[in-house]
Amino acid sequence: MNTTAGMQESCVCGAVYGVRWHHAAIPHSGSHKCIKCGQEMRTWDNTKSWPEYTFLRSANAKDADPASVKPPGLEPRK
Repeated sequence: MNTTAGMQESCVCGAVYGVRWHHAAIPHSGSHKCIKCGQEMRTWDNTKSWPEYTFLRSANAKDADPASVKPPGLEPRK
């Protein structure tokens, strides 16, 4: 499998992700949802090239540290 790095994509909410593309002989399906707002940013089905997203920052400066971001639905119950 080969990879291509160095790209960035932004969600409509302002979250910015680094994107690394994987290339392989075996097709892959999946999707990516924003960890800030839950918006589906991309889907792929039965393709030999697919993205891997890494959260970099959001429009809100206090969320610049990925360790401070919790994916939607994983908040503790009150």
